[in-house]
Amino acid sequence: TLVSGKTRAMFDLAAGQAERWSRTGQFLPISRGFDLDAILISHGDMDHSGGLVSTLRQTAIPPVIEGGGSMEEWVRPCHATHRIGDVSVDLLWPVGPVEGSENRRSCVYLLSAHGQSVLMMGDADWFAESQVVKALHRRNLLGEIDAVVVSHHGARDGSNPSFVQLVGANHAFISVGQSNRYGHPHREVLARWAEAGAQLHRTDLDGALTFDFQDGRVSRYRQTSPSRWSQAPIGQRSNEWSDQSTVGSRADG
Repeated sequence: TLVSGKTRAMFDLAAGQAERWSRTGQFLPISRGFDLDAILISHGDMDHSGGLVSTLRQTAIPPVIEGGGSMEEWVRPCHATHRIGDVSVDLLWPVGPVEGSENRRSCVYLLSAHGQSVLMMGDADWFAESQVVKALHRRNLLGEIDAVVVSHHGARDGSNPSFVQLVGANHAFISVGQSNRYGHPHREVLARWAEAGAQLHRTDLDGALTFDFQDGRVSRYRQTSPSRWSQAPIGQRSNEWSDQSTVGSRADG
């Protein structure tokens, strides 16, 4: 979820996520009829796109919708650039037709504002990551990225060692379910980001996460609202901070 002034956008919506906006009410109103300017879906996998229709039922005005991979025909392909409030949103990958897996065709966005930058990697595989490195090199941004939303929930088919080192992010966000059956994030991926000097943030351990574009500060829901976390039943906690857990970004402080 991206909030910049009165402008709001969502990146990836898993099945069931629209019913859990009470966990991220600080970013978006809970009631039916809230305003939403854009929905950007990395690709068609259900843990990234399954909540699209249910979210649209709650919006007051239909937002701009785009996505990568195998999306519905009424969803337009990922677009080159957006302006969401103060935040510039640039598409780094893909730059044309791509053959291969759904993950390889994930749309990768670079969010920039106030001298801060965040990479949204979707489920990009190693090949896609290599193309993102080239795009960052052309922009003279290698080693200048502040935060990365790590590809594929920290799975081994993402976070290529050279990509991790070249990007040089200060923060690595991993959106992942608590005790998920896939074993994400993989220990090798965690080690790569840690060795590259990134501070790790995980939704299964920290709850919802926010990145402030004004000062680069990261906030963890579990730290800011520990009572709500601790009072929730175990089963509810597992659902709250599932793969759909949100990494929110604020551009207006």
